[in-house]
Amino acid sequence: MEIRRFYGKKNNNIIILEGDEFFHCIKVLRHKIGYEIIAFTGDGFDYNCRIINILEDTVEAEILSCKSNEVENKWKIVLCQGMCKEFDFIIQKAVELGVNRIIPFSSSRTNIKNFKRIRAEKIILDAVKQCGRAVIPEITELVKFEELFEMNKNFKNRLICYEDWRGNSLVSQLNWVDRDVLIVVGSEGGFTEEEIRQAANSGLKIVSLGKRILKAETAAMTGLITVLIKYDEI
Repeated sequence: MEIRRFYGKKNNNIIILEGDEFFHCIKVLRHKIGYEIIAFTGDGFDYNCRIINILEDTVEAEILSCKSNEVENKWKIVLCQGMCKEFDFIIQKAVELGVNRIIPFSSSRTNIKNFKRIRAEKIILDAVKQCGRAVIPEITELVKFEELFEMNKNFKNRLICYEDWRGNSLVSQLNWVDRDVLIVVGSEGGFTEEEIRQAANSGLKIVSLGKRILKAETAAMTGLITVLIKYDEI
């Protein structure tokens, strides 16, 4: 039987599953005492466990062994994503591609202003479980476009993707030594010229993702995959 993967809390040598994780483990998969599972707590380790106790709304599993999870990138990626119809899809795939932090933002051409952080955190957790990561990326509250200029100012790679830019490509502007990356991708409407000027004046590098105009979700995936290929993470 396939050993399934769950998110839990660590208490000494015990992993505790609660809430949706408890429900999925016991009510959906019908796990019983003695079943083995793999658990992660967000600390970068995978824990091989055996279920030893099933209570009314919690599962207790004894840790048999643990190992460091080796799938994380060796540097950080921060995705600043304009709110759009495909936002859920974008954050799911961004997690699969190794993003460490997601910052949703609104700009002058953003049509969708509603952001539910709890829903986004659930999507992120499900994606972490699916792709085998053991660190849970952070997602912030919705911020205004101008607030992005103060984010991760220590990063050498702070890039904004602009569909009308015919200058430097994304890959040409990535620093090989200091690899931490903040990448800004707009919503369906893209950015205004004034917003691009503001970004450039604040130290962000304007970059192109190619000759064609991409949908928001395509732009986000193209940008992230370009970074991963550049730094030999794919």
